Amino acid sequence: AFVWLECFGQNLKFGSSRQLKQSNSTTAVERLSQFIRLETISDYEKDLHVSNEKVFIQALAYLEEAYPLVWTSLNIQKVNAFSLLIEWQGSNATLLPILFVGHYDVVPVVPETIGEWTYPPFSGEIADGYIWGRGSIDMKSGVIGIFEAINYLLEQGFSPERTIYYGLGHDEEIGGSLGSQAMAEYLREKGVQLEIIFDEGAFNVVDGLGIVQGPLSLVGIAGKGSV
Repeated sequence: AFVWLECFGQNLKFGSSRQLKQSNSTTAVERLSQFIRLETISDYEKDLHVSNEKVFIQALAYLEEAYPLVWTSLNIQKVNAFSLLIEWQGSNATLLPILFVGHYDVVPVVPETIGEWTYPPFSGEIADGYIWGRGSIDMKSGVIGIFEAINYLLEQGFSPERTIYYGLGHDEEIGGSLGSQAMAEYLREKGVQLEIIFDEGAFNVVDGLGIVQGPLSLVGIAGKGSV
């Protein structure tokens, strides 16, 4: 199984959470690689918080093209043009829904650091057992992982008992006011109460990041706000 790598100037080895069938794994790797190539940089100074509207339109079109079953099976709503609020209706209305949160915007690359990258930051290069590029960890890998999981479950004919929401923002890196905050306000207005929220997490590191010898698991126990 492939693993994702975003850092430059360091040789970090990240372990995968589980082994996948090679065909499915390769397809997921290629989809993530292509998604990384889209420079979805958020920008607080722009009205919709996107540096290039055309690129963000392409990103959403790419997700729809890559996962058509998700688009035809689930209720997908755009919030402030570029964030996605997805609802997978459950069969038991007495159960409180759950929410998975993510984002596909990335921070810009400082031009002076380009030479420090092993591969160009938006190349999505697949090399040496890694996928390289901005967003490969934070957090296009998480967004693609969510779509891969939904798509797989739909293919298996799965139907959830509990309603599941997915909130995928486009401006998390600059505060999320038009993305996650707007989606939260929408759910509040609808009177949606959640059982639990699963937000962006960390990762397992094979080499310990130089902190400890051996594998290191970074476990988040609380949410954070962008500062």
